[in-house]
Amino acid sequence: MYWYDFYDHPRLQWSHSSNSGDYVTNYQIYRNQGEGWELISTQSAALLYFVDYEIDIEGPPEPTYLYYKIRSKNGSRTSDEFSNIVKVAGPDDFGKNSNNDNLVDNKFQYILKQNYPNPFNPSTSIDYSIKSIGLVRLKIYDMLGKEVATLVNEIKDPGNYTTLFNASDLPSGIYVYELTSGNFVATKKLILLK
Repeated sequence: MYWYDFYDHPRLQWSHSSNSGDYVTNYQIYRNQGEGWELISTQSAALLYFVDYEIDIEGPPEPTYLYYKIRSKNGSRTSDEFSNIVKVAGPDDFGKNSNNDNLVDNKFQYILKQNYPNPFNPSTSIDYSIKSIGLVRLKIYDMLGKEVATLVNEIKDPGNYTTLFNASDLPSGIYVYELTSGNFVATKKLILLK
């Protein structure tokens, strides 16, 4: 994907390629103005370009950061993979093209925090951060390794998340919670006292 000026508005243009041969029905266009990624448009696969009329690249006010990325959809199924990230603006370089900008998706990292409160009865909060979009799983295991609960099992965008674990149906004891996303795996212990 790349961009160029279009009557003072960013115009994105791309070509379709698919390793799996999936038929693309539409595209999702995302924009980041320094506060995280936002879905700004979903359009037909017949169009391989998008003009962002909400942004006037001649100013004022100029966004401090302005990035775009897209991904394809096949019916109700969304591709997990995004295009390259195109940088349209950054500090002191508004309007410059940076097709090969290796922007880290966002400011987030993979983090699994200690639950709070701990020990707990009957519920506790688990905070975690996700760096890249993908399938996220958060599961609870007993000390024998048996899975006792699945708290999260879905595709999530980068960001900070909190999940509540209600253990009212479980006996007192020490449990392990595990977060997996892509190649990231982290585990911590929690204590249920009744």
